[in-house]
Amino acid sequence: MNKIQTRSHFAAQGQLKFADRPPIKGLKDTSSEETS
Repeated sequence: MNKIQTRSHFAAQGQLKFADRPPIKGLKDTSSEETS
C-alpha cells in the first residue's frame, strides 16, 4: 500500500485508530475546534 493509499484507508476507516494514538488525537482536537 502506498502512503497516500494508507492515509485514505485510515480516513475511510474512521477516527477509531487515530483516537488510539495520543499525538494524532491532539491534532484531531485542534482540527475539530477549527472545523466547529
